[in-house]
Amino acid sequence: MAQATYGIYSILNFSWAYTSLQNFVGGRRARKRFVEWHVHPGENDTILDIGCGTADILEYLPASTRYVGMDMSEKYVAAARRRWGTRGTFRVGLAEEIETMDIPAPDIVLLIGVLHHLDDEQVARLFDKVAPMLALNGRVIAIDPTYVQRQHPVARLLISYDRGRNVRTEPHYRELASPVFTRIKTTVENRLLRIPYDHVIMECSR
Repeated sequence: MAQATYGIYSILNFSWAYTSLQNFVGGRRARKRFVEWHVHPGENDTILDIGCGTADILEYLPASTRYVGMDMSEKYVAAARRRWGTRGTFRVGLAEEIETMDIPAPDIVLLIGVLHHLDDEQVARLFDKVAPMLALNGRVIAIDPTYVQRQHPVARLLISYDRGRNVRTEPHYRELASPVFTRIKTTVENRLLRIPYDHVIMECSR
């Protein structure tokens, strides 16, 4: 995983620091808008959240959804369990290990800020593993920072200092999904956070 974890980045290994930073830049509003504008979860959907962090997205999902969150950070997963209890199932593991886990067929797979931490080969392998797991009419929904033309200089600066070292353009993200998924919809958003920042949301299905 291509991720900067040294120096000042190391503080984000602590769940409280990660959550505090997210909330400072408008993370709660961003998660709410992401769910309402792009995810559209059904009342009884099974949702697999790969790279769930502290599972803050649960605040905006219907209470009846069956939620499974996994993350490589034991600290993040422990924080999610403390906050959400039996509201979801939480597991420690790498995205690359997904096929070894006993997980019900998901209606929605969330990849929130995951792909820009992986190189192209790792993304391709992840898509190859996730696609066959989907329930009928299931979707993979990914959101990541992106570079765009005539980008706000503050957004470009912040994105260039992201912990993930594989931030891509919208066409590059789409190219990685195209060998596996037949339907791919991408949207570039700059209205999610309180600060200048560009995200690409990619919705994929077979």
